[in-house]
Amino acid sequence: MAASKFPRFLLGAVSADSPPSSSFDWGMWMQSTSEMQAWNADVGKKMSFWCSTAWAPNQTWDDSNDLWWTIEDIVDNAYINDAEPVVLWSINPYLPANVQYNLNISSGVWDTYLRELASNMAADGRIIHFRPFWEMNCLGYEGCGWGARWNAMWYANAEDAYSNRNPINTPETFIAMWRHVVDIFREEGATNVKFWFTVIPIPSEGYEGYDSIGAVPLADVYPGDSYVDYLGYEFYTQPGNYIDAQQIQGIYHELTDLNPTKPVIVAEAGLITDDDNYAKNWWSKALDPTYIKILYPRTSGILIWNADGSDGCGFNTSAKRAQAIGAFRAASYKDGA
Repeated sequence: MAASKFPRFLLGAVSADSPPSSSFDWGMWMQSTSEMQAWNADVGKKMSFWCSTAWAPNQTWDDSNDLWWTIEDIVDNAYINDAEPVVLWSINPYLPANVQYNLNISSGVWDTYLRELASNMAADGRIIHFRPFWEMNCLGYEGCGWGARWNAMWYANAEDAYSNRNPINTPETFIAMWRHVVDIFREEGATNVKFWFTVIPIPSEGYEGYDSIGAVPLADVYPGDSYVDYLGYEFYTQPGNYIDAQQIQGIYHELTDLNPTKPVIVAEAGLITDDDNYAKNWWSKALDPTYIKILYPRTSGILIWNADGSDGCGFNTSAKRAQAIGAFRAASYKDGA
């Protein structure tokens, strides 16, 4: 932990060793290739990333299933549109058999599935960004990927979370699980798969925005430099909580303290509001590379959570979509840079 380094920089002042750049990647979570093509056309800029979510074992590489697509489909859909795929991956929390899997991947229970997936990705050969077990620092929040929704994830229950007790899982079990997955992919020759370590803005003690809720220090759950290719953080904001909020700055600093050189990206960003006036200003800032690089100078791109808008994080009003399109058009991205 490196609290002594604060303050890192001031808003409006650019770090000399990390100047703003017009080269900035962007992507979205998309429901279909036609939706992606519509955004590319409306925005007038090419997407760098095409993102989707996959659950094991429901979504295999190429077996048909009752979900929208296979993982091969996710990869193909991205490359059809000249973008790189980002696969958000975890054990399916909706399956009753997985209610208490509690990080037991390292025991080998999923090895057959993982080896098949890894060997197929290796055979495909194209770059595949793989984002497993996202938001692992969020103390039982339902999107963590630690276990079944509304069940034990990082902590056994809310009482344990807020008293900082951890009777089931430990940082060591998480690291063992992550490394087990990566080791299998390497054994199968899937060197084209890039692993993303991504977190939400709940900084631990010593960083801006810490609010005493018992957040696990990222240094305690970081799998190690040789097991991570990208670092990622998220920000979902609403009126009164802008993208320069202290907790976002804190988690960015805590994340980048893990390694001084690994690429950093906003792995998810969204706007939780129906206030279209606020939305207009938010999009113009969130999609402005210069503004982002002043606050978070190592950040090289941003991935927008679009989904279907039903959760309020996407473009659930026509005005928000129009404002986002306008902001994208104005942003100083370079296609393909």
